Amino acid sequence: MRRVQAEVSGSQRDREPIMITGIRGHFPQDLTLEDVEISFPGGGTTAEAARNVPEDEARYPEQYFFGVLPASCLFARHVRGLTLRNVRFKVRRPDSRPPIVLQDVEEWEADPLLVNGVPWLAPAPPAGENFPDGNPVQGRGGISQ
Repeated sequence: MRRVQAEVSGSQRDREPIMITGIRGHFPQDLTLEDVEISFPGGGTTAEAARNVPEDEARYPEQYFFGVLPASCLFARHVRGLTLRNVRFKVRRPDSRPPIVLQDVEEWEADPLLVNGVPWLAPAPPAGENFPDGNPVQGRGGISQ
C-alpha cells in the first residue's frame, strides 16, 4: 500500500483509536492524514497504556483481534512515511493512554497536530538513544516507541 491520503471528520468512534499497521518488512508507505477531525470517547487505563500489542502476521490486521490499543487516538506500527497535516483529535473523557503511539514508524511528521485544542508534542528519548523496540528516533512531533 503506497501514497494513501485521507480526509475524515467524525465522532462516532467506539473506544479504539485509528490503527494503521503493516508487518515487519512489508510497510504501508507514504500515508497522509489531512484535514482530519475526530472525537474519541477516552476512558483508557494505565494498564492499557502499558499494553504490548502482539504481532499477528498470519491474519489480516483487523483491529478487533488486537484488543485494546495503547493509544487513545492513533496507533501506527510498521509504517514508512506517515504525514499528519491539520489533524485535530478530541478525547471526551480522561484517558491514561497517550494520544499517539508509533512503533517502527520511519519518516513521519505532524504539523499541526492538536489534541483537545492544544498542540501536541511528546518528549523524545535522550539523543542517541532508542525507543524500546530498538529503532532510533525518527520523525518529529509525536511519540514513537
